[in-house]
Parts: sequence; structure tokens; C-alpha cells
Amino acid sequence: MPARDINYEALYAVRGKVKNVLKHPIDECLSNQEISDIITILGCGIMEKYNSKKLNFGKVAIAVDADADRKF
Repeated sequence: MPARDINYEALYAVRGKVKNVLKHPIDECLSNQEISDIITILGCGIMEKYNSKKLNFGKVAIAVDADADRKF
């Protein structure tokens, strides 16, 4: 039996550090390849075009490494 059922689960390998979308203007965030890919994979759009009925997955978990270069 495989570790995941490809009919219900998908994996996306994030390359590098993902931009913090809460701290940057929307146009700068959308120009980031990782953010753009995640929006496309989820399939439900963003902002005014957001439609939860188009979401490609019932549950979404995004796991990233701890921010090692954060200054306290």
C-alpha cells in the first residue's frame, strides 16, 4: 500500500524560502513563482475571484522549515 492515495492527496515541493504574503504588496507576491504555483494548485483563485467550491482539495496543509535566519 502506498504512503498516500494520489486520488486524495498531492505533494508540492517548495523550492527555497516562500515570501511572507502578509508583509508584501499583492503584485509582488503574485510575481513569486512559489506563491503563484500554490494558487494554481489549489485552484480556487484569490481575493475577488476566490471561490471555495473550486478548491481542488478538501484539506490543505503547508509545511515549511523554521525560519533560521529570523532575528530576535
